[in-house]
Amino acid sequence: MTTPISSSPDWAAAQASPWLTVNEMARRVEAGARKFIIADRDLTAPPGSCADGACYLIAATATGAWATHDGQLAISVGVNAASGWYFLTVAVEGVEIWVQDENLLIRYDGAAWVDASPVVSLDDLDDVLIVAPQSGDVLVFDEDYDLWVNEPADLVGGGGGAGAITAIKSATVATAESLSSASYADLATAGPSVTLTTGEEVVVMIDARIIPTANRNALIAVEVSGATTIAAADANGLETTALAGAYVVGSRIFKISGLTPGANVFTMKYRTNTGGACEFAKRDITVMAI
Repeated sequence: MTTPISSSPDWAAAQASPWLTVNEMARRVEAGARKFIIADRDLTAPPGSCADGACYLIAATATGAWATHDGQLAISVGVNAASGWYFLTVAVEGVEIWVQDENLLIRYDGAAWVDASPVVSLDDLDDVLIVAPQSGDVLVFDEDYDLWVNEPADLVGGGGGAGAITAIKSATVATAESLSSASYADLATAGPSVTLTTGEEVVVMIDARIIPTANRNALIAVEVSGATTIAAADANGLETTALAGAYVVGSRIFKISGLTPGANVFTMKYRTNTGGACEFAKRDITVMAI
């Protein structure tokens, strides 16, 4: 007769040489004993109380009943180890132990016990894009790009929540509006603007249709607010020259550096070189975190 799972031999009544069966069963069990469950792995002496059969991985410099058994498994015989302890050497490469008080799986790698719990980087997963992660970010699904992306928690459900990819965002204002200012300002309809979780640098693309009332230069720049404060300036924008009554489409791609990582807001601002009137229409901005 054999056991139903491992086909180990049963010990028959009045069997001759029973130790052969016992030895074989012990070796079969030992060969498959590669995982254990223990209560704790930090104790150097027996606990004050424990259940019958409770297991502990004995820490270094053990004392009392565990002295000289550093690194071994201690198994309680009876409640509170009333009948003592069994000791088992388990430091064999490949053996795994579940540590209950840590909710952690550890494995002996041939030299030490190491964390065996699976560790997966989000960057290694398909359909996940992490850009300039910040503490407290949450993952949201972007339906346009079929990607999970990270967003600051306070933006989810608002202007930068689900449906807006963190890595690149665009915005448009089609309305044609005029401005007469020699310093950067908003049009009646401000922007466009985008809120983007960035690192220290972004690439920005802006364009617009520009119609002056007289021959003059029109300028568009990008202001940064939020985690970073950068005023609109000619260096972060474009300049066009157009004749009165004609229109020109101006566009520029440039990089903005020195940002504070986090949720930054990029807004288009407008001015003319003389302060005379100029009309701006079909305004677009695209910002990509790099």
